[in-house]
Amino acid sequence: METLSRDDVQRLNELIDGIPVAMMTTLHDYRLRSRPMACLERQEDGTLWFMTSHSSEKAHEIKAHAAVNLAYSDSGQNRFVSVSGHATISDDLEKKKQLWNSMAKIWFSGPEDPDLALVCVVPDGAEYWDGPDNKMVALFGWFKTMVAGKPQELGENGTIGEEIFDRNPASVL
Repeated sequence: METLSRDDVQRLNELIDGIPVAMMTTLHDYRLRSRPMACLERQEDGTLWFMTSHSSEKAHEIKAHAAVNLAYSDSGQNRFVSVSGHATISDDLEKKKQLWNSMAKIWFSGPEDPDLALVCVVPDGAEYWDGPDNKMVALFGWFKTMVAGKPQELGENGTIGEEIFDRNPASVL
């Protein structure tokens, strides 16, 4: 598992800032499953924290296959980020207390609830698409493409920790 550099973590945090929910994808019986998850904390080292239930399918899936993907989307800003990483299930009571919030009361009785688990995701790479958030700029780019007959640059597509994309995909499972 690769760790991201300080610059990579800073860029990743800039890209996902303001996007509170990610679609977390796990592997279930050789099929991919995604569900929305609210990110409760982003640490300086890039670690991302979420809450779940010990009895949930995702907790079992993470225990069986640690490789996960987090898809962040902000269509209003024309920004999309796909984060690859490894997840673990944590029972750290102090961390549960730190992350506890009023929304968690919907599913759990409190930080000491035995079914409450934390998902800790350590990112090891990401790909992003960051386009113009101004609709007029995008429309003007489309118009220039139609007139000039060739595609115009309408944003940025890049990778963070790109060495992950050079590895054999089977090695991360």
